[in-house]
Amino acid sequence: MKLFLIALLLVLTGCATKPKPPDAVLPPTERVVHLDPKILASGDKLEPLPESATWEDVLNVTINNYEKYAACARKQENSIFLLKRFSNYKEQ
Repeated sequence: MKLFLIALLLVLTGCATKPKPPDAVLPPTERVVHLDPKILASGDKLEPLPESATWEDVLNVTINNYEKYAACARKQENSIFLLKRFSNYKEQ
């Protein structure tokens, strides 16, 4: 019986002296994201076709508008990439 009481006392003493868990390290409350100002700027406006346009005018306006559209599309792709990256978006 004495051995049982001694063993019980040792077990209870061991449970009472367990180490304190470390304090949790919390992440910062505010996350700072730096964006390139070029991404926030709007794209160039497309050129309208003149009233009395020749075939050469139509071709030049079309080429210029295509270049502006392609630049805007690249910029949009970069914006989408950044948004997905900073929001931890997972592809489905």
